[in-house]
Amino acid sequence: MSDEALASSSAKGPSPSANEPFVLLANGTRGAAAIGLVRQVLEAPGVFVFGELLDHPNVRALGDDSSSTADGPKYFHLLELFAYGTYQEYQSQKTALPPLTDAMTKKLRLLTLASLATGRRLLSYDKLLKELQINNVRELEDVIIEGASANVVQGKLDQKERHFEVDFTMARDIRMVKYTSLKASKTDRNI
Repeated sequence: MSDEALASSSAKGPSPSANEPFVLLANGTRGAAAIGLVRQVLEAPGVFVFGELLDHPNVRALGDDSSSTADGPKYFHLLELFAYGTYQEYQSQKTALPPLTDAMTKKLRLLTLASLATGRRLLSYDKLLKELQINNVRELEDVIIEGASANVVQGKLDQKERHFEVDFTMARDIRMVKYTSLKASKTDRNI
């Protein structure tokens, strides 16, 4: 599989509308039902964008400490971590967060792979093994291949050189704070 191309020239990334059913379901959920919805979206294949769900008032209410559900803030923070964070961040906070299912672990690793691939042409296997906390190259390559199948990343595996050559990566959600900073710096340049 050395130098095997994982890319297709028509790759456009995961569909942003994949989360639409979950956003619609959020209209009628509160408390424990909203937590169940968050669990569903974090396990759902093909859903890799969470900003719209995070902005929904019923989901945002989970983050409020006065929420009627004690686990609400934990699940809201977990959803934020999937939107903006990485697998290593989860590992450093996992005692304060709900446990991940196998599907959630796989998805968070794919999202981490997308973050690592942003702005980089080559990702060494050693860096990926460390960041994704995977113990062997075969499992790492399986994650990369799964990421290519889901249009999270596209590129070439180079087993001889032990790296992944990035051709494409999906965009991740952006924290509004960062967007505001970008907008402010653009305004400053226009003055």
